[in-house]
Amino acid sequence: DESDESDESDESDESDESDESDESDADNTKELVRGGTDIAIALKSKQIYTNRTGCVIVSVFNAGVPASPASMMEVRRLDGTFVVNAPVPSVAPGDVVDVALDLPEDYQFVYFDEYRVSVNPASVNDSETSNNTTGFTVYGFIDLDKDGIDDRLETFHSAFNPTTDLDGDGDNNLTESLSGKNSRNGGSRFDWNIVSEPTDDENVVVIDFDALFGKKSFIEASPDMSNWTNIPGTTFIAKQVDNAIEVVVDETTIRMFFRVTPVEP
Repeated sequence: DESDESDESDESDESDESDESDESDADNTKELVRGGTDIAIALKSKQIYTNRTGCVIVSVFNAGVPASPASMMEVRRLDGTFVVNAPVPSVAPGDVVDVALDLPEDYQFVYFDEYRVSVNPASVNDSETSNNTTGFTVYGFIDLDKDGIDDRLETFHSAFNPTTDLDGDGDNNLTESLSGKNSRNGGSRFDWNIVSEPTDDENVVVIDFDALFGKKSFIEASPDMSNWTNIPGTTFIAKQVDNAIEVVVDETTIRMFFRVTPVEP
C-alpha cells in the first residue's frame, strides 16, 4: 500500500511539473510557419509636423521561415499615386524591424488623406500576402494663429477673418474651412438636410450632410432656436459616401429644431 501511495504521489508531481512547463513554454513561444517567408506589417506610429511633412513608422515581422531577403516598402495614396518608398532589411524568422518612411510636404494636404503602405510580396517570396499591406490616414490641419482656419487656406484664399463671408453664400470663412469648402466660391458651402422625419412607428430623424471626407461635425437640437443642446452620440467624421446619421427624438416632442456644426478635428 505504501508503494502504491508513493507511485501516485510521483505521478502527481510529474503531472504538476509538466503543466507548469507547458504554461511557461506557451508564454515564450512564437509560431513560425516553415514553407516560406511570411512578412506581416503593422503601423507603429505617425507624426505630422508644422511644415506639413511627416514620418510613419511601420513594424515588419517575419512570421515564417526562412529569413526574408532585403526588399522595399512603399506608400501610395488610395488612387494608386506613388508617394515614397524605403528599404526593408532582411528579417530573420520571428524577428521584428521598424522601418521609417518620411512623407514629403507635397502629400500633406489640408484635409484627411488615406494611404496604403505595403511590401512587394514577390520581392520577398511571401507565402502569405494578406498581411503585408496596411492603411493609415493623415490630417494636415495646422492653425498656428489659433483662429480655427487652416493656415494654408488662410493664405490661399486670403481668408484671414474667420467671421467674414467672402463669397456671400451664408457661411463664414471659419465654417467653410472646417467643413472643407471654398470660402471664395459661393457654390461651395456646408449643406445638410433632414431626409427622413419621425413616423408613428419610429421616433428617428435622419440627417444627411455634405462635408469633405474626414471633416468632423456634431448635431445640436433646440425647442425654440435659442437654447441649443449637443445631442450625445452625434459627433461624426465625414465619410466618402453615405453621410447620413440617425437622431432619436422623444416621442412627446411636438416641435424640434436641429443644426449641424463643423468643428476642428
